[in-house]
Order: sequence, then C-alpha cells, then structure tokens
Amino acid sequence: MVQDSQARETKKRETRWRAAYAPCKDDGGKCVLRWLNKEETIPSLDELGLTHGQIEALKAFLHSPSGACIIAGQVGSGKSTLLASCFEAMKGTGRAMHSLEDPIEFDLGVPQTLVINREKDEDGFFTYAKALLRMDIDIEMHGEFREHKGAMSGCRKAETGQLFFTTIHTSSAIGIAHTLNQQMHVPLAVIAAPNLMKVWIYQTLVRVLCPHCKQTWEQRLAKGNAPDELARLTQWRLEEEETGHDVSTVRYRNPDGCEHCVEGERGRTAVAEILLLDDEDREFILKEDYLGWRKALKEKGFKPITDHAKLKIYRGEMDILTAASRIDGLNQPDASTWYDHILSEQKEQGDETTATQSPADIV
Repeated sequence: MVQDSQARETKKRETRWRAAYAPCKDDGGKCVLRWLNKEETIPSLDELGLTHGQIEALKAFLHSPSGACIIAGQVGSGKSTLLASCFEAMKGTGRAMHSLEDPIEFDLGVPQTLVINREKDEDGFFTYAKALLRMDIDIEMHGEFREHKGAMSGCRKAETGQLFFTTIHTSSAIGIAHTLNQQMHVPLAVIAAPNLMKVWIYQTLVRVLCPHCKQTWEQRLAKGNAPDELARLTQWRLEEEETGHDVSTVRYRNPDGCEHCVEGERGRTAVAEILLLDDEDREFILKEDYLGWRKALKEKGFKPITDHAKLKIYRGEMDILTAASRIDGLNQPDASTWYDHILSEQKEQGDETTATQSPADIV
C-alpha cells in the first residue's frame, strides 16, 4: 500500500529538450541532449553565487535607461540563467520588456518570441529585431549574438535608448571586444561608442564541495592516493602560503564522496568577472591594444575571474583542482616553468631525470 501511495504522489511535468547530432565514422553518430526547462523557477541574483559587490554593480545597470550588457561564457556556463535572473529583477518597474530567443529556456513572464524559420544567409535575430522597432520596447534581450547582422541590430537597440541584453561565446570579458570585431565584423567605432557598451560579464559554473564530507589539508594528505593530484595541491598550497594567504580555511574534495554527493561535490556555483566600461576602456578598444588594456584594468582594480574563484576556494566552497579545470590561470605554471623541463624526460621506474640533447648538440 505504501508503494502504491508513493507512486500516486509522483509528479509529472512536461520537459523540453534540444538535440544536436553529428555523424561519425563507421556509420556511427554522436547525439547531445540539453534539458531546456530543467529549472522550474528562476533564481534571484542573490542565489547565483555572485558577490554582493558584483550584484550591486549589475543592479545599478538594471536601473539605467539605456546601454548594452553582454554575458560571455562557454556552453553550459549559466549565461541564460543569469539573463533570466536579470529580467526577473526588472519586472514590475513599468518598463516594456521583450525577448528574442532560440530556444526559449525560461518562462520570463514577459513577451517572448521564439526565433524560427530563418531564411538562407539571414540572421533570425536581425529579422525579428526589425519587427520590434514598432513595439515601443524599453528592455530587450536577444538570446545570443551569432552573426554580423544580429550583432549590429543589438548594438543599434542599445544606442537608441533601450536597455539591451545578450550572450556571446568567448573566454573572457576583454575577449568580447575581439569577438565582436574580428569574428562578427562589428566596427570598432560602434563597440567603443560612448555609453553604448556598459557591462561585460564572463562567467562559468564550478562544482561545489559537499559540506558533509569535504576534507581539511590533513585529511586530504591522509588519503594518500592520486600522487600527481596531491603534488599539484601541495605546490599550490606552498605558493599561496609564500604570498601570505591564509589557507587554513581551504577545503578539498573527498574522492570517495558520501551519501549526500557524487565524489565529494554537489551542485554548482557561478564564478564571474564583471567589466564596467568607461571612456578609458573604449580608447583601448579603438586601438585594439588588448594587452595594454589588461594591464590598465589591473591597475584600475578590475577583479578577474581568478580572484573570484580564489575567494571561494579560501572559503572552503570549491576544490582548487576542480576550479582549475574550469578557469584558466588557476594552479598552472607559467611558460618559463614549462620551458625549464621541456627537453627533459623521466626514466621508467622512477630513476633520475636525464636531459636529452640540447638544440646546439642536435645542430
């Protein structure tokens, strides 16, 4: 009777999936499924994993009258969720809102248009964006910048008095400028136009340590397995101690896990960097001086995504090696360290390292 009762109480709901297929050799193929409406509710900005300062900077933009916010990241990095949270925060403000999406992932509670039936050599977002020009929209979102026409139409919306949101695939906030210009052929003069681009965000999702079985440094050492992993963890810990960081609160993944998690981790959290563009930034974009721009941002106090990641690592929320697998620049030696060993090889059975011939000897 208990089993029958439990079966009757099981809830069913409609699910939507996106399928991608690629043919492979030997008459095979690869299919990837993405669950579009996995989340039944839209999380608030406070629930995503952003810092208080990041949220306040984002909210300040949400209350501005115009300008563009572009969210960058890889596939599955939470870009659509962040967009949905922004729209949720702006509802009820008396401003007309509309989104163009392909596919629609969240019920935003505002007019949403599915971009379909794109003509040959035509960007569907560009086509639908033209139709919205007569709709008196205050806040508009395009699910993604994909091509030149769509990107130009989004820039036009942000320049003519609308608050505009979109996403793009690139590997840093600074990289948005290069992607727009070199890949989507948006002129530098447009990207650097005064008050057009206001907020650029790059984020990824990192698995969170299980609070029930995460380990201290002493417990991690006692496990004694995965020597390569322990060597990397030890090296990172020593480097952080040498730079004056308190690593006593750092925690590590338990490879064995427990009944509450999978291999020591459960759930994911956002790790992000937020770039608030000003006229100095626009000058660097016009000159295409991205290396100089990175240096100037550091001097200005810009916090890269590695800083946000380390903040969560010091709090014991994420494992350093898990974070390093998602965030470039964490727990990675610089080029000089690699070059020191690039012509050496290790004998089998753990013998001494023997150097190969030098380039001069080879010549």
